[in-house]
Amino acid sequence: MSKWFANYRQEWIGNFIDDNYYINRQVLMEKFDIGGAQATRDITLFRKRNPELKLEYETSFKKYITINYYTTIALQKYAAHNSNKR
Repeated sequence: MSKWFANYRQEWIGNFIDDNYYINRQVLMEKFDIGGAQATRDITLFRKRNPELKLEYETSFKKYITINYYTTIALQKYAAHNSNKR
């Protein structure tokens, strides 16, 4: 595979995490039609290049998540709870 395509996947991973606060192999495999081993290498490289994101693998969800993942879920639950009170 070309270096351009590998760099594009790295950029895409960053954008996906910005929007969704997680990434996993399945997302990459479906989006880019790549195998599981390549998806794992891409995530490993992304984590190495971006240690400040502190992506941690959550075994119960089978995805790498950021702290913002939990914050977003909590805020959504709070908003839903408060909208029901009106």
